[in-house]
Amino acid sequence: CGSNNEIADRTLANKLRVQGDVTLGLGIYTSYLSGDVDLTGTSRTLTLSNSAIFNGSVSNGTLRLVSTSPTRFLALGGSNQFSGVLNLGGGLLVLSNQHALRGVTQILFNGNSTNGGTLGLTASNNADYSAIFSSADLQNYRVDTGGVDSTLATSLGSTNGTFSKSGLGTLTLPVANLFSGGATLAGGRLALGHNQALGTGEFLVDQSGVEIEALVPHPCRRRKPGFLSQQHGRPHPEPGGTLHQPVQQRLSNGDLWHFPGGGERSDRGRNQRYLS
Repeated sequence: CGSNNEIADRTLANKLRVQGDVTLGLGIYTSYLSGDVDLTGTSRTLTLSNSAIFNGSVSNGTLRLVSTSPTRFLALGGSNQFSGVLNLGGGLLVLSNQHALRGVTQILFNGNSTNGGTLGLTASNNADYSAIFSSADLQNYRVDTGGVDSTLATSLGSTNGTFSKSGLGTLTLPVANLFSGGATLAGGRLALGHNQALGTGEFLVDQSGVEIEALVPHPCRRRKPGFLSQQHGRPHPEPGGTLHQPVQQRLSNGDLWHFPGGGERSDRGRNQRYLS
């Protein structure tokens, strides 16, 4: 493919030599590429007009993924050789092979916080890549656990960044994180192993049926198991139990209390939202 070429919906078995930026999937169906993909020695931008599956090896260059939709995906099913910085500017990059990111040295999350690029884990690859997540300013970290469990054991250091977790499965955050732009739970379970695991901004629970699990005791006085309290603008886990959140809530500026039945009331100027 030459500069600014387009690949419509089809199954392509040939080796694909990419010599410019490419738009994939212009129709209504997913594109399947079973041959190898050669990025010809430089950075290539792949724009997802629809989803695509690469089952061959992607090599010889660096990759930037963009899309206007967060649900369009590029699935990497091969053992890849592309290297350097992986730039997730949009869409969902699904890791369907344990060596999908073998040569990648850094992952940039520089899409916006609404539909920016997402790293998609699978049963074939649920590895912890947090050690190579960029700590540059304004990173919008987005991870979809895809029904599997994983851990981000390295502190996410983008001080003005955001964090979002989607997909079924549990994502464990065992350390303090530095992002201050807010955290969102849009699916599955978050297991919190540090009272600053969610950074220093607002925490948004954005989906029904999600769960928040506290793995460490709260440094202040203990309440009933299953609580999630918030003080000084940050959510803090209480010891014991899992918090089930059936409705969207924004948690900021006040304590969160747990009562059966759900509802909301104000107490001396501080909102108290209680969850069923």
